[in-house]
Amino acid sequence: MLATGHVVAGWRSHRGRPRSGVEQRLFIKLDSWHAMMLPLFMRAFPDVPWVFLYRDPVEVLVSHARQPGTQMLRQIVPPSLYGLQANADEADLDYTARVLAKICGAAADALASPRGVAINYRDLPRAVETRILPHFGIEPGEAEREPMRAAARVDAKTPTLTFSSDIAAKQEAAPAALRDLADRTLRDGFRRLDAMGSAL
Repeated sequence: MLATGHVVAGWRSHRGRPRSGVEQRLFIKLDSWHAMMLPLFMRAFPDVPWVFLYRDPVEVLVSHARQPGTQMLRQIVPPSLYGLQANADEADLDYTARVLAKICGAAADALASPRGVAINYRDLPRAVETRILPHFGIEPGEAEREPMRAAARVDAKTPTLTFSSDIAAKQEAAPAALRDLADRTLRDGFRRLDAMGSAL
């Protein structure tokens, strides 16, 4: 995806690892490349709502340029999984952009289903209350909302720090060549997802 690319699905379930013993829902967070398997997930669980989180392609490529995700390592996840041909001479970031384009396309195709919702990273954490929870049919009370808001103020990757958006920093860090790659390879897919997200 152009995005952080996460898929989150919510089941009514009594399985999974309970915390209190009264849970009624199970949420599963998938990685970006699992978007390639969305048709299988939707056939297996046709009534389960899900969310696809996406992000501006420039910001995503900046992240992968700094530290490639496992799904971008050809020796770990074969290109054929994305419907791509292996090319040993291809630069790593060019390959990453092609993978993201495939993930983005798979997610956009699956989002034709009313069970799926596209959420832009820039809309977090507000979208949790305004779009994500309503999509899952969850209406938390104020006593439940406050802990969620508190959690949103913490950096998920470094819990000892307060969350601070890195959007501006990543945009500023992107060299012209990376911006050109994002525009050539990913911009159309990003606009397709953005149109789906803003239509809701």
